[in-house]
Order: sequence, then structure tokens, then C-alpha cells
Amino acid sequence: MKSYTIGREETCNIVIPDSTQMVSRNHATLTLNGSKMTITDNSSNGTYINGIRIASGTPVPVTRKDVVSFAQVAELDWGQIPNPGKRTLWIILAVIIALAAVGCGGWFYLKNRQAQQEQAAAAAAAAQQALSGQVDSLKTRLERANKAIESLKTSLAATKEECARKPADKLSKVNSLLSQVEEKVNTLNSEPLQKSLDAVTQSLEDGSDKTEQRVKEMTSQLDAFMAEYEAARAGLEEVRNLLSAIPDKPGAPKTKPAKVEVAPEQEPEQKQDSRVF
Repeated sequence: MKSYTIGREETCNIVIPDSTQMVSRNHATLTLNGSKMTITDNSSNGTYINGIRIASGTPVPVTRKDVVSFAQVAELDWGQIPNPGKRTLWIILAVIIALAAVGCGGWFYLKNRQAQQEQAAAAAAAAQQALSGQVDSLKTRLERANKAIESLKTSLAATKEECARKPADKLSKVNSLLSQVEEKVNTLNSEPLQKSLDAVTQSLEDGSDKTEQRVKEMTSQLDAFMAEYEAARAGLEEVRNLLSAIPDKPGAPKTKPAKVEVAPEQEPEQKQDSRVF
């Protein structure tokens, strides 16, 4: 509850200047109790509400719509009286605005977070698809490598048969080189590569974050393996070139060794050569 003294006296809460001195020094008291107000007349010349004089010393209900005059020479300026209801309204409005701002901020945050999650999911799906393509490529390369090794072994056997048709005294260099080639061919073992491929495939199915690293490792292993294969193939080709310059020994069968085709690394529709990779 809050009370305001009204009068001519400078010590009053609301001072009413009056040169006629009709307004008393402490003319009236306005009391605020929540949203309710009362005014009590303390004067000699009276306090009026809407033109009607109220009883002295008795609190009378009053509202901001009422015209309150003092001795009928001055009126109460309601702007000087705090309005709790208006203050409450502003507080409510401020709370609503704050809630709206928080709500909008939360909506934008959730929307942005959702967009980020969708982008992250799309990027993860694209990365997974790319890895899947790389693993499929490794499978294809390993299949072709295995076929190439079998073809190389067949070609080696055919070359050894061809050596049997040549004079033994002409084969010193050929036999030395052929021995080296055979050793290289026998060391070509794709089983470790198959185990690596199985591990990569399982890692891809599990969604492991190590899949990419394992793909890189197997790619390096396969490249190294094919480098060894290429060295053996080149050596065998050199042997066959040497053999082609040596005439067959007298009485040797004139059968020609079957031509061995080596599967190319390129796709079927592309131009092929005699090499695998």
C-alpha cells in the first residue's frame, strides 16, 4: 500500500500551486492498494470527485477516469500518480517479447542444427558411397591380378616347353634368365591381398572410421604386388624374345606354343594390350 499527500505545502508528495490559498497545505491523501485507490479529504474547502464534494476524513474510492478537484480551483494530474496496472502491462509485454525472441532464436537454432545434421548425413553418405566404390575397384583389381598370375604361370610353362625344342648349348643365357623369372613368379602370392580385402570389406560393412585408411593400405599393397608381377612378366617377355632368335634343334616338333592372353586392367570396351595392369 502506498499513500501520496496532496496540498500546497512543499513537503507534500504532490504539490498544488495555488495563489488564492483555497487549497490547504495538506489538502488530501491518495492511497493506492494494488489496483484500488481511495482519496481522503483533509481540507477546509473540500475535495470534489466529478463535481461532488466528498466527506472529510473518510476514504472514498476513486479511479483514474474520475476528475478530482481541490477546493474547485485545481485538479489532480493523474500523470503524477504511478500506474501499477500500466507497469504490469509493460512487464507482461516485455516478457512476451522476450519469450518471442527466445522462441525465434530457438527455432532458428533448431532449424540451423537440423540443416547441419542433414548436411553431415549427406556428406557421410557420399563418403560411404565413395569408399564402397573404392572397395569394389579393389575387388575387381584383385580378381584381374589373380587371372593375370594364372596366365603368367601358363605362359611360363609354355616357355619352358619351348626351351626343350632349342639346342641346349644355346640356352645358357636363357636358362639363367628363365630361372630368375620362375623364382619371381613363384613368389607372387595373392593370399595376403585377399585377407586385406576381406578386412576392408568387413570394415566397410561395420561403418568403421578406419575403412578409408585400410583402403589406402590395401591399394599400396596391391600396387606393390602388381609391380612385382610386371617385373616377372617383363622378364618372361625377354626370355621369349631370346628364344625366338634361337632356331629349333634338328628333329624337334614343329608345334607352336599356344599364345597366352593376359587379361588387361582396362574395361573390356577399351583397347587392350598384353599386360594386366
